[in-house]
Amino acid sequence: MTKPIYVGGTRVVSAFKHRARIYLTNELIPDCNIYLAYGWTRAVPEPNPPILEHCHEYEELVLEIGCNPLNPESLGAEIEFCEEGQPLKFNTTSAIYVPSGIKHGPLTWSKVDRPHIQMR
Repeated sequence: MTKPIYVGGTRVVSAFKHRARIYLTNELIPDCNIYLAYGWTRAVPEPNPPILEHCHEYEELVLEIGCNPLNPESLGAEIEFCEEGQPLKFNTTSAIYVPSGIKHGPLTWSKVDRPHIQMR
């Protein structure tokens, strides 16, 4: 897949000030049961948190990827992610697995010092 679907107008997309870029979904590839969206986080989103507590019936992988080539483990931001009400705070490149049916969110930024990538 080389050309994504661009989505705008949702609370989450508006908070990041850009359109979502969706690369994998049933709309793009029939019978594809994987959803993959990619975007840059350049500043603390408004509103913050842009992603509230929710649950869905599929597994999810959330990647927060630092973009400093001299220190790729540094995220350049501080984030809190809750899973089943348990907060996880991090400031490094991270991958978070969310099993199907598990409540997760909100996803809250406390600061952004450098742009980073979010994939989910």
